[in-house]
Amino acid sequence: KLCPFSTPSVSSFSLPLQVEDATALNYKNKQDRYDILFLLLQSGNKIQKYMAMYAYLLSLVREISANHHERQKDVVQYVMDNCSKTGIQLILSPSTRPGAKSTDMDDQFTSLRNKIGHPSDIKKLVSVSEADINGLASIICCAIEDVALSL
Repeated sequence: KLCPFSTPSVSSFSLPLQVEDATALNYKNKQDRYDILFLLLQSGNKIQKYMAMYAYLLSLVREISANHHERQKDVVQYVMDNCSKTGIQLILSPSTRPGAKSTDMDDQFTSLRNKIGHPSDIKKLVSVSEADINGLASIICCAIEDVALSL
């Protein structure tokens, strides 16, 4: 099953037209979660937008996995498991997370988040592209769909 949004374009993010008919009811039931995503997408600063979106994904993955703590390695596993549903190519690189094992890997979204949040070279600029934001938005949409509805 594909996620309802496959590599969306931030500039053309119009909800009812892109939601598959089968998931329109899910959107209605999860509208608050999508509204949070759309508010995050409104930020003009790409770095702030990306970091806020990653934090939102982290909270969604914590809810999906029913963990008490938000952990990047859970996000990495979620992205690895769901990247193909969005049409996004998974790119893994060695983890730069403090305390990570030498065998630990990060997905492209976590890797960029850590480059921004923990720069190893403060003189080197880190840039966030629209493609980075669009890919992260796609993964967030999958996570929203995976969150159990609270009745």
